[in-house]
Amino acid sequence: MYTAIEQQPHHCTNCHHFTANNHHHNHHDTAHAAPAMCRLSPLTALLCVATLLVAGAAGFAPLEDHVAALEHAAEHGTRVFIAINADCETAKRMAPAIAKSWYREGQPARSYVTARLVVGNSADGGRLSSCTGDHDLERSLITYVPWCEDSYPPVAKVLCMWEWIRTTWRDSYTHFMKIDADTHLNLDNLLILLRSMPKNKQLFAGARGFGRGADNGKVPPFCLGPAYVVTRAMLDALPKTMGNPNGPSMPPNSDRAFSLVVQRQTNITCMDNVPVQFKWVFMNRYWEIATNGTIVRKAVTEDGQMVLPLPRGDGGFFSSFVRAVSVHPLKTPEDMLEFDKRARRLRLPLFTIPPPVPEEVAKLVSPLCVHNPARQYELCGLSLRECPVLMPRAKPRTLDSISTHVIYLPSRPTSVMRATNLTRWLDVFGFEARMFAGVDGPDTLADAAKLTSPLSAAEIGVRESYKSLLADILRGNGDGLHLFLEDDAQLSPNFAEGLSRRLRSPRCGGYLRVAPGGALLLGGTVWRNGTYPKLSTHTSGWKQIDDEMKRHGGDNKLCYNVAAATEGTFAWLADTATLRLVYSWLVNPSYADRPASQMWTQLAEAGVSVRALLPPLVIPEVEDSITHTGAKFTDMQARARIHRWSFQ
Repeated sequence: MYTAIEQQPHHCTNCHHFTANNHHHNHHDTAHAAPAMCRLSPLTALLCVATLLVAGAAGFAPLEDHVAALEHAAEHGTRVFIAINADCETAKRMAPAIAKSWYREGQPARSYVTARLVVGNSADGGRLSSCTGDHDLERSLITYVPWCEDSYPPVAKVLCMWEWIRTTWRDSYTHFMKIDADTHLNLDNLLILLRSMPKNKQLFAGARGFGRGADNGKVPPFCLGPAYVVTRAMLDALPKTMGNPNGPSMPPNSDRAFSLVVQRQTNITCMDNVPVQFKWVFMNRYWEIATNGTIVRKAVTEDGQMVLPLPRGDGGFFSSFVRAVSVHPLKTPEDMLEFDKRARRLRLPLFTIPPPVPEEVAKLVSPLCVHNPARQYELCGLSLRECPVLMPRAKPRTLDSISTHVIYLPSRPTSVMRATNLTRWLDVFGFEARMFAGVDGPDTLADAAKLTSPLSAAEIGVRESYKSLLADILRGNGDGLHLFLEDDAQLSPNFAEGLSRRLRSPRCGGYLRVAPGGALLLGGTVWRNGTYPKLSTHTSGWKQIDDEMKRHGGDNKLCYNVAAATEGTFAWLADTATLRLVYSWLVNPSYADRPASQMWTQLAEAGVSVRALLPPLVIPEVEDSITHTGAKFTDMQARARIHRWSFQ
């Protein structure tokens, strides 16, 4: 199943579009110092940022805007207090998941954030009670305010929390945030938002609501309750006593109630003077789509809470969430943990709805983007835009840092000779390549292939070769880029210069350096024109590729998105995270009867970028191929015309 964001929810216009704290206070703290790691001089803080980024890179380069936000937080002393509204039962259920997900230790942004589940009178004995029974968790993540009433709707609780925040935490923080316990935060994106919310300006940010039912459009814009943030200047403008929560002029829900207090004191409403690019960063999940194309709407419980389970599998994370500060609702610990995992890896799974796609579904998903529009269209006829590549701060890797592998067949002298020569050429170009002995399918697997597989022995050999090589690479657990060349690969005379240029291009190579990563074919094999734009079993081909290339210019025109028509494993580049996906596909018995080059469409459907270079930087020799024989496959001149194999 697939989740996305409703375009016109009935009560708001928030529709679509994404941390090791070494200082903890106990339940009796009345003040909180800045985190010890980054509370000294701006220079020391910036050095802290650099150290954290290196430690947390996880194989991908940190993004430019995330680094800039961290540097800004260090220079300007940004500190955020996040109050998570929860009763005792909710704290018991959700605190462990929050500690392991968006508030986990080890994130650079967490050094600027303090989060606490704020539990009121539902805990017997107030501060002396323990809702979770976990001393460390209680000390680091839960605070008890027994004078605040844990009731629903939480009007009294939320106003009481803000009074407590104002009197207790005003001097220790620059920004103050209230969220619900079923809300996921992206702390990196939060710091990006706060760059545009100076602490000395009265600002109030959240998802804008306009009322429900008869009130829709008749009340001032308010910030919806799952997540909103104010500056210190705004907090200073609020009264020490927020007002009678049961008074006749007080709205019946907490988000409108707090927003009304803000408006009365400052004449400011939700998102006033906040830059427009942050309009959609506070997200609410209103629907998801089943694999059969059925729209599944969110449910509302008897007490008015929104429920929408996170779909299992690879769904549930789409481009709407990449820049989100908050995403709601995630009602269970399992959903919170799973969503956080998907948010970190940033894959955007393709929709696999059987065509024709219902008109209502097409309209709902139309604001979204995907990493591979070509494969998305081929699957079900959805025309979605291509997501822009997120920009890394780090410089591109040098060619000598790419782990390079040449696959050959030791039982075949011609293969050994070609691989040896190829390795020497790579050395000339600045690559330190290792030769890897592959599996000679026709020599060792011919009898087994006849009995157990629709693949030829040679095709099985290719699969087994990559399976063995990737297992060897992944055992080393090293992050980085990996280049794979089969022994029949012929390199462009400008191979090194050409590859460097493409790795500098965000669209045609740079995406390998940032999550979710992907694969880049240095040359592809396309046999057909295809029926595009008509959907069929052969939609993709040169017609679709040519149409895509018309929409790009400059270096963005050096590659195209891979769909089913593009074959070939003779030369490709991928990051380590993508290699894990490839290996999982190769060892999965469900896909054992598919040739290795079908892994490209599987990767695209899993939500990573898969593109091929045109013109290619590598062309295979085909005259003595063991995978495909016969004149159709071994006539190099004919194939060069069909596949557009030419070094330019």
